[in-house]
Amino acid sequence: MDNLKKLVNLFSEMVENEGNGRWKNIALGPKAFELMRDSLPLRVKGELTPYTRIVLLGQMMGTMPERDCARFFMQVKEYQKSMFPLISSEDLAEDMDIDGYEGDPEMYVRQFTLQVLEAGIRRTAEYLDTNVPMEEWCDRYGVWLKFDPVERTEKWEKCIYEVEKECDRKLRNESRGMGFCHSYWSTKRAVLAKHGIKWSSPSMMNPGVMFD
Repeated sequence: MDNLKKLVNLFSEMVENEGNGRWKNIALGPKAFELMRDSLPLRVKGELTPYTRIVLLGQMMGTMPERDCARFFMQVKEYQKSMFPLISSEDLAEDMDIDGYEGDPEMYVRQFTLQVLEAGIRRTAEYLDTNVPMEEWCDRYGVWLKFDPVERTEKWEKCIYEVEKECDRKLRNESRGMGFCHSYWSTKRAVLAKHGIKWSSPSMMNPGVMFD
């Protein structure tokens, strides 16, 4: 199987996980990113260009729990930005329909793409910056549920895949209906404790909010 097919299969698997088991993509995302970055030529005619790299990596991150892998997200977003100066007019014409815009459609797409990339980098950088209080970050980016600041740490990011994997194993016979979140959070809290992390669940961080 060539590398492009491997990449397509990884992306397909990640899309399948999005609806049930996004945590699994914490492990798959880096594999897909490294394959795209290190094992494929910059342009694969009709398949991959600097612009499609930006788009595909954005879609990939959309299937992942962002706050559980923010450092990886920052790495990907910086790579996306590094692709921006390499976008050619031919890339845009090949990769998307830019007809129908007033003015210069190519300039519009370039400006919009750069604005989205820079906004994403800023959001993630401020999440990782512990000088920005959690409450301030939530207010700035419309996140209405408070979360435990320990989730912003490198220690969390290094172990969260194994924690989620263990939670999934422990809860495999649990009904996923109403009230499951409380069983999940209780289990997650216990598993995190084994990794030396004391964690407050969303219900603990948001007293007065009803969760089902």
